[in-house]
Amino acid sequence: MKKEMKHNYEQDAFERLRLRHPEVRKNGMMAILRPLIEESAEWSGETWKAGFIPDAARLEGNTLTLYEIVRTHRLTEEKLSRISYFATEVYDCLEILIEVFVTDEHGENERRVFTSKDDIAWPNDSGELLTWSQHEELLQLRQ
Repeated sequence: MKKEMKHNYEQDAFERLRLRHPEVRKNGMMAILRPLIEESAEWSGETWKAGFIPDAARLEGNTLTLYEIVRTHRLTEEKLSRISYFATEVYDCLEILIEVFVTDEHGENERRVFTSKDDIAWPNDSGELLTWSQHEELLQLRQ
């Protein structure tokens, strides 16, 4: 009797994601960051862990994009909190921004649910703290 093969929805979703973003790596966030960490004076010789594993990741310029496929692991409040903390550390030490997108179970319908830009405070001329987005808007108004 032949054993019935179980369909791998996670792999299908990842492959669809890869069609849109060929450079995306499955569970590869730390592999992407490791060379940057090794070059960083801030983290030199220090061992650390992110505290979460995204379904996929890609680095483009100074932005690390993480993907969560809803069928594989739900993006809980606790996980989002860990991502936020990690994003702050990554920006402080490596000047890399992090954004998180969730996709449906097919790896489609990407929706951004987090960007570290909004966790970074920038003082304006009067000393008031603005989010990165507010800071960019202010710069555009001044042009």
